[in-house]
Amino acid sequence: MTRLLHFSILPLVGLLAFAGCTGEPSGQTSSRPATRSEVLLDPLPRIVDNSPGENHFDTLVQLTDGGVNRRPVFTDNDRVVAFSSQRPPHKEARVYHMFTDASGLKSVDEDLPQPLVATSSAAGDLSCFTALKGDASGKAYTDNFPPAPGVSTEVVLRIGDGEPAVISKEGQIAGRPTLTPDGLYVVYCGEFSEGQYDLYVYTIASGLNEKITTTDGFDGDPSFSSDGRRLIFVSQRNDQDPEEYNLFAADWLLIQEE
Repeated sequence: MTRLLHFSILPLVGLLAFAGCTGEPSGQTSSRPATRSEVLLDPLPRIVDNSPGENHFDTLVQLTDGGVNRRPVFTDNDRVVAFSSQRPPHKEARVYHMFTDASGLKSVDEDLPQPLVATSSAAGDLSCFTALKGDASGKAYTDNFPPAPGVSTEVVLRIGDGEPAVISKEGQIAGRPTLTPDGLYVVYCGEFSEGQYDLYVYTIASGLNEKITTTDGFDGDPSFSSDGRRLIFVSQRNDQDPEEYNLFAADWLLIQEE
């Protein structure tokens, strides 16, 4: 049986200050990139409010403030966040690591880990991927998301040896899915209206599909911690620059009771 459980990550310092990588998380806050005004904001990481209707996650924490930050993944036993970022002084995107308390940011010369897209569950072996809309070949679409103008993609789920089934909403441009580690849900990014992208959750057992973010702009690139209790994603909420994409982490409330 599945029920809503609230795993608070307060106090913030206690659960965000993890060890790992090549050192220890800093006891000081990280400096902000020079893409903001001179108005001082709360230091990172900072707790921000959910938007109205965002009831599937709680205790939302902003981890970056500036630049184009995409495709975050928990790594190193969930103590480190790996992500792609385009930020000064570099013009191209690079892979970065930082601790989950937003300290220790560094560029790394390695491939970016991928979110969970295949697992086993009571329903059988599961796999999810992005495909070109109407493509029956089962070939995954691996280019950037959102796709280029004129390109339509959808999210597909395969259970065992069954035929791949489209689980994103009809007519929706959708992509970048990830499975929850318990194998109960697929979370993906889908277009709500033209140019507006939100996170959606698909319940595998019931086929229910729900929109779980409600802010303007882009919410996407979801990924989960290895225990399934934390969700990390990209959002344009709170951004002064429309080209800015920041990382946010939160408690995931749909946890299977053991």
